[in-house]
Amino acid sequence: MPIKFRCPHCQQFLGISRAKAGVVTDCPMCGRTIRVPNLDGFVEELPQPKMDLDDKDLRSALAALASLESDEPVPVVEQPKQIAPEVLSAPAAPVEVIPIETEVQHKTIEPPPMLAPSADPLKELADEPPTRPAAPQPTGKGRASGISGLVLLVSVLAAFVAGGLLGYQWGLRAFIASHPLPGMVEHDDFNEGGDDNGTPNAPSTPVGSQSLSGRLTYTNSSGQELNDAGARILLLPKVNPGQSKLPTVGFRAGAADSDRKLATAAIQALGGEFVVTDATGHYAVDLPAGDYHLLMMSRYSPRDEGAALIDIVRDMSNEYFDRPQLLVGQVEYHYQSMTITDKPQVVDYHFKGK
Repeated sequence: MPIKFRCPHCQQFLGISRAKAGVVTDCPMCGRTIRVPNLDGFVEELPQPKMDLDDKDLRSALAALASLESDEPVPVVEQPKQIAPEVLSAPAAPVEVIPIETEVQHKTIEPPPMLAPSADPLKELADEPPTRPAAPQPTGKGRASGISGLVLLVSVLAAFVAGGLLGYQWGLRAFIASHPLPGMVEHDDFNEGGDDNGTPNAPSTPVGSQSLSGRLTYTNSSGQELNDAGARILLLPKVNPGQSKLPTVGFRAGAADSDRKLATAAIQALGGEFVVTDATGHYAVDLPAGDYHLLMMSRYSPRDEGAALIDIVRDMSNEYFDRPQLLVGQVEYHYQSMTITDKPQVVDYHFKGK
């Protein structure tokens, strides 16, 4: 009879061989270090971490820290001696300056020529070449005209972009109308005899989409039948439409809400579904008609330690997930091939436990 206990960190119900009573190990669900209870149920405290002095990396780090606190004297750099300049006692000989005779040149400014009496000043002005008139200074009216032109240009560009988007939308709707997607049915956007406000109809349900529901229960160690709240239900298409492997973090028991939402969105993108049972053990999903893998994983019913997965579950996990060995965990599971038709189906299952 194996030892059954719960992980003090993730509260996962675990089972281990009696030969490992009191052994320190890691939880297979959350990875935290735990100690297996003794046969009498007493759990000893975990040992305090000790320093391994034989670790080469540790010794190197300690040596580097010791070198930072060494008291070695700092070498003193000698400054070069300054040489004082010597003052010469003998006076310097004066420099003889030879004067240069220069001749002062007087510049005579001649007065402008006087106009002859016969000269006509109007004729001289007429004979001069025409000059370019000065550019007029910009006024407030000119700036207003420039701003109006800029606003007009922006309005034209906005109208052009809006027309292009409107044409693209109408073209896309025409293409979808002429090339309907599989499983899509046509429906009116508004009620034919609708109200005055024109309230739109809700989109009709795609053809072939039906509900799959059920309830999961388990038997605990005392023999009581309880609701398996938090159990995982995974439905995957028989043919994998993608090539990327999905991370198993969001599919494990006790995963964070954000990781679980990402996992659900990834499965739905592949055409499948991933749900968790409620407090009463019930679940319900909607899927289009087709063939699926149905994998139900209990939340509280453990399975034998080291028991291998069946071949079809192992192959399915290897095809869809990056770490398939962590998908199910140490809990009981149930697999069956599921064909969704146009009729609602109910699949219940009871995990009997050990």
